[in-house]
Amino acid sequence: MKNPLELTVNLEVFQLPSGNTATTTEVTKQVGVAEDALLEVTVFRCNGGFISVISPANRRLNLRAVMHELENSWVTYPNDEEWGELGAIDRNNPFGIASDPRVTTFVDALVLKQKEVAFRAMGNRVIKVAMNGLVIGTRAKLLGGISLPKRFE
Repeated sequence: MKNPLELTVNLEVFQLPSGNTATTTEVTKQVGVAEDALLEVTVFRCNGGFISVISPANRRLNLRAVMHELENSWVTYPNDEEWGELGAIDRNNPFGIASDPRVTTFVDALVLKQKEVAFRAMGNRVIKVAMNGLVIGTRAKLLGGISLPKRFE
């Protein structure tokens, strides 16, 4: 008899007020994480299927570096039909996106400095999780140098 492998990830869910337009700084203070620990998920369609990139919300993706690291000839944002292929998932939730076997998940190496991370989810929620829970739960692969400061200097 086979015993299924069960994975448990401890999450803490914070409910933000309805219609909340809090900034990254305000959300991180409410949740109790560093500014680089509030994450966002960007999903791309590429010649190998779908990829999701988890990076700090207070930084911007360096798309050229992402394409170089992945050795992809092209990436684009999925259209509504392509999103439909993934089903009804929360596009901001890295666990939901990673549950689809057609999606390969990558995490910015900068994020690994954090002990706890958080991300915004549907319904004005913020989910906080230990860093190791995020990496294990999403089966994320590491990419370095893929995010840049939001401000051009």
